[in-house]
Amino acid sequence: PWRNNFRTPQMILSCRKLFIPEKTYPSMTFPDSFALYAGILAPIVAFTFIGVAILTHPFFSFQHNALSDLGNPDVELSWIFNSGLIIAGLLGLIFAIGLFERSVGAERFAALLFVVAMIFLSMIGIFPEGTAMHYPCSLSFYLISAAVITLYGLSWAIEPVRRLYGVAFIIMVVIGFIIALVPHWDGIAIPETAGAIIIFLWVYTVIWQSLAG
Repeated sequence: PWRNNFRTPQMILSCRKLFIPEKTYPSMTFPDSFALYAGILAPIVAFTFIGVAILTHPFFSFQHNALSDLGNPDVELSWIFNSGLIIAGLLGLIFAIGLFERSVGAERFAALLFVVAMIFLSMIGIFPEGTAMHYPCSLSFYLISAAVITLYGLSWAIEPVRRLYGVAFIIMVVIGFIIALVPHWDGIAIPETAGAIIIFLWVYTVIWQSLAG
């Protein structure tokens, strides 16, 4: 049972028992609590550092800038944005490896892709805006993450107990592409933020489902 390998605070267990019946969802475990907490912390770290970077750069506008403008080496305090992505990527990598080790079938392949996506997330901070590697790393992060969420969506959509989540994943990816491609944006910060929110909503859903086993 997952409790033998996965120590969880009593408060989380109580919430799980209150809202999710024990028999409702199949178990999805991780090798240890370190991977779980890394997955929980990754979005918090990313959005915290991005938020601080936005607050310290009055020039930034969601309508007219890219998030990566905050990490341009020519910008003062660019290390805030870049270090946040590096740390979040490393935390996400730990989570992705734990996910891979406990997944099977299509989900195992998707978890392997997420390992690659998290490497690219850290590389966005290592190769900031203005460097040759920045755009390929950023694009790869988003496209691979979209593939991961889609694979999970297709896998969960055929399971009666997780079908709703699977369909939601697929809809989220479609919405993400619509936001990125359909409107005309002067800057790309809005579609970038929307994509990041979708990715991290998926992460938290997978974690929540792991506690339901």
